[in-house]
Amino acid sequence: MALLINPHYYDFFTRSLLPTIHYWPINENDKCKSIKFAVDCGNKNAKKAQEIGKAGTKLVQEELPCFTLIVI
Repeated sequence: MALLINPHYYDFFTRSLLPTIHYWPINENDKCKSIKFAVDCGNKNAKKAQEIGKAGTKLVQEELPCFTLIVI
């Protein structure tokens, strides 16, 4: 499961990411507590954490090659 601090600026790729679908959002103002909560949730819900990780991986594998071809 990927953790992501919400960026101030979005690039082409991060706009496609959905919280709790492709990553677990981290609160920028309380990072330590937010990360601990995410880790605890992931440990208690390993299946859901794996689903989030797989969904994020799938998005990268399916979407990123398309953008790479456009840049080349």
